Amino acid sequence: MLTLVNNLKVALGERIDEQDWMSDVTKARAHEKLDAFYVKIGYPDKWKDYSKLTIDPGKTLFENSIEISLFYWNDILERKYKKPVDNTEWYMTPQTVNAYYNPTTNEICFPAGILQYPFFDMSADDAFNYGAIGVVIGHEMTHGFDDQGRQFDKEGNLNDWWAAGDADKFKEHVQVLVDHFDTIKVLPDLNANGQLTLGENIADHGGLMVAYQAFKNATKDAPLETVNGFTPEQRFFMAYAGVWAGNIRDEEIRNRTKSDPHSLSRWRVNGTLPHIDAWYEAFGITEEDALYIPKEKRATIW
Repeated sequence: MLTLVNNLKVALGERIDEQDWMSDVTKARAHEKLDAFYVKIGYPDKWKDYSKLTIDPGKTLFENSIEISLFYWNDILERKYKKPVDNTEWYMTPQTVNAYYNPTTNEICFPAGILQYPFFDMSADDAFNYGAIGVVIGHEMTHGFDDQGRQFDKEGNLNDWWAAGDADKFKEHVQVLVDHFDTIKVLPDLNANGQLTLGENIADHGGLMVAYQAFKNATKDAPLETVNGFTPEQRFFMAYAGVWAGNIRDEEIRNRTKSDPHSLSRWRVNGTLPHIDAWYEAFGITEEDALYIPKEKRATIW
């Protein structure tokens, strides 16, 4: 896993260098922030002490909930009040099937819970793992450079480190994603919200671009074989799509579209892949296919 993370960091650095819309000054500062990423994998070195928390089966759910809230509040006061920031603290439990980027500490975290199928498989080849957990890693890294994360510097301070004009160029490039997702009909009478989901869509797009570059770097000297009729490149994108397979009711579609900063699972695939040139090449997508977007109208960010 650590090798994957390091390979993704190299690939993101390469992606930063390739952007012709960024000045050299901003690129250098972006590299400084990337190099300063604090990586957490699996589980923390220090475990939370729950010995002071008592759950009483004789009490109501509400009463026990109050006890839990008091425990966490006192724990925060004891550990943090008038004390320096503890950069080793985890904001997710190891059992959580998720990952996160924290802009105020410039850290990326991948709990043990996500290090399993369909995100990660020790017995699978690079096509699968880079397409699944690799994109997750790239996604969290890209959050450091999305519409919100880019406003924090390498030390986690809210600080404008972009050279004059570069932020405006960034906004022009990400507006392509806003406009595209705004046109997506999630229900006959409801469209996706491109502005609400912008940060996550940038991270999905960047995660795919960075993970694919890392995948190609890792396999350039030892190309993978075609499996069950699918090329390595195709299996990369299939692994990504497989992560987001799911089915929810129309009521939940409506609820999430109005409140969730993540795009719906279906559109994290069908909304993002049409902006990835390598996806067109892998599957031979042409203008006759439903998801086709002309090259000049595709988003180019990271």
